[in-house]
Amino acid sequence: MWSYQYYHITDKYIKKYNLGGLYSRIYQLDGMISFQSKNYNMEQTPVNMLSFFVKNGDRYLIFNKLTFVFENDLKLRIDERFIPEKDFKNLKERLKKELEKNRKNKNLESSK
Repeated sequence: MWSYQYYHITDKYIKKYNLGGLYSRIYQLDGMISFQSKNYNMEQTPVNMLSFFVKNGDRYLIFNKLTFVFENDLKLRIDERFIPEKDFKNLKERLKKELEKNRKNKNLESSK
């Protein structure tokens, strides 16, 4: 419950909670426009000292960040370091499916 970030997805929206639910934001899934994934590798930086002190140091040195863009210039950024790996993969796949569904719906509407 007190994790840094967590998400709740329904058929119509995704709700992002920060700081144990103190701050939240709702994004409408049907307004999703695009998606970008970036992979970061910070093993060669001076921050690498982290691996000596942290059990899962690689998790914080090699990670992914996702950015989903919604209508009205809203952006949802998801950082792999702050949620469990399994949840990150499930969240990524679910949102990518929603994006594809939105693109198909928009293509159908424009062809009418």
